[in-house]
Amino acid sequence: MMSVGGLESTYSGNFAEFLLAASKADAHWYSVKCLSEGIPSLPDLFGISEKKLNKFLVLSGFVKLVNGGCFRFWPDKFNNFLVMSGIGDCCEHTHFRVTGFSRSQHFIRVGSAKLTTMSKPGDIGPGPRIRNLREVLRNFNKSNQSKTMPFSGGGAAQDRSHSSASTTTAESVPDPTVTELSLLRMKSLLLPLLLKPELLESDSFWQPLGDSNAIVSVILDIAKDLQAQKEDKLSEILGTTRAPLSPQSKQNPSKYPTMKQYGISLEDRRVHQSLLSELYHVNKKHDNTTTLYCNVGNNKLSSFVFIPSSSDFGRLRVNENSSKWFGHVLTALGGLGNENATLVDLLTHIGRKEDYSDAWKEAVQLNGHSLVPRLDATA
Repeated sequence: MMSVGGLESTYSGNFAEFLLAASKADAHWYSVKCLSEGIPSLPDLFGISEKKLNKFLVLSGFVKLVNGGCFRFWPDKFNNFLVMSGIGDCCEHTHFRVTGFSRSQHFIRVGSAKLTTMSKPGDIGPGPRIRNLREVLRNFNKSNQSKTMPFSGGGAAQDRSHSSASTTTAESVPDPTVTELSLLRMKSLLLPLLLKPELLESDSFWQPLGDSNAIVSVILDIAKDLQAQKEDKLSEILGTTRAPLSPQSKQNPSKYPTMKQYGISLEDRRVHQSLLSELYHVNKKHDNTTTLYCNVGNNKLSSFVFIPSSSDFGRLRVNENSSKWFGHVLTALGGLGNENATLVDLLTHIGRKEDYSDAWKEAVQLNGHSLVPRLDATA
């Protein structure tokens, strides 16, 4: 396995070969990321998704992974690459403000013919035809695949630039190896917090990889220890202890996958209560309702209605007037617009339920209704 520096030089070298091969084409600006339909972009040129292009640019050293998994283009590194590769005549970088976007966008010029008549960055319209683009991309793909870099292309973009078709006819290639991308993430996000920048820029700092499984194991062990410390601290803050969970549930990937993915404690009940409280407030803010809806595993939509605790009738009436929880219960039971019919069904069910018979009679009398059937006076 190559060092990170070696990976960057390998993939940037392949990119330089592509730009040289396409240099005889008419010059045209391509946006680094997809902006809007009709604006030529590098993903369209290569006939691949923006996500795959970003992975390649990361491996080339032109794009940096930042917090949140987003990609940030490094123009200084790209311009330095052009100078060091001696291909400044074939390609260049610029910023340009495009209508509909608040910030200037990155554009790359491909081709060096007819520079004086080329369109502005961001102009709508297909890019010029690049001669033998399929062969150029095929050679580019072979070079990258030999280094385990997954790329797909093969000329679909050339077809797209002269038609409205959006399908890609290129061969599929596997995604980049997890180990290589993990190394680059460590270099971009973790190691700058621990080491001096000049060390990270030196190829001699990086050693060839050994057992990638051993690296993964160490990283996971560190993460587990940190997660355990985090949960202990959170339990201390909340004043609770964690309820035990079986090892089978912890290891079963189908059990609580979302909580595991986001590092939420499976054992601390106070954490669960706090999470429900926050979900309630988020739902109320964004959806303007206090009812939560979800599928609990039976392929049916279930409703969780917020009902304040009430110690007596007076408090129950105050709470219902302020939160309208009973109306939300009716909507949850029968659906929006069916509240009246749902209320009749609910009251009928309560009146016929033997367990509630005495309470039902008392409630009827308290509301001034008689339990004795009334006779029609005209009968």
